[in-house]
Amino acid sequence: IQWSDFITQFASIYVCRVLDEANWVRAQTFGNWVRGESAGGCTNNRETYGINPQFLLTVTDEPLDLIITLSIDDSRMEDPSEVDEEVASAAIGFSVYKNKKDGGGNMNITPYVRKFVGSAGYCRGMREVFVEHTLPPGNYNILCNTFNADVAAHFCLRVYCPKRADVEGTILLTKNGARHP
Repeated sequence: IQWSDFITQFASIYVCRVLDEANWVRAQTFGNWVRGESAGGCTNNRETYGINPQFLLTVTDEPLDLIITLSIDDSRMEDPSEVDEEVASAAIGFSVYKNKKDGGGNMNITPYVRKFVGSAGYCRGMREVFVEHTLPPGNYNILCNTFNADVAAHFCLRVYCPKRADVEGTILLTKNGARHP
C-alpha cells in the first residue's frame, strides 16, 4: 500500500510489543485512585500530587532494562449505561523517582525533593501508558497519577525485565510495606 493511501485510510497506528513469559520477568500490582484520599492529579496540583498511589521499586545487583506500564480498566467491556465518562476519558501517567540509599519512603511529606528519573511523558487519555528505561541498582518510587485530581479509578502497574539466570527476585514492587509479586 502506498503511504498516501495509508494515511487517508488510517488515523492511528498502535504498535504492540508482545512480552512472552519465557523471556520476561513481571512484577504486577493493582491499586486505585480514591477521591479525597489518593487521587492527587498531576504535578500541576502541587498540594495534592504527593498523595497519589506510590510503589517502591527495588532493583538489585546490576542495571536493568525495564518496561513499566500503567493501565486503567477498559470501559469498553462494561455496559454503556454504567460507564463513568470521567474515568473512560481519564488521562493517566506515572513518574519514577530515585530514593536515598537507605531505602524508600513515601513522597507525601516532600514530593519535590526526590531525584526525577523518568516518566511515561505527559498524562495521556489512553488506557495504557508505558516507558522503557534502564535503572541502576537502588530504590525508586513509582508515583501513579491522573491528570485531574479527584478522578476515582482502578489501575494496574506492571514492571517487566528481561529474564536472565540472575534476575529472580531482582524486581520487587511494594506498597505500604506489603510485597506484591
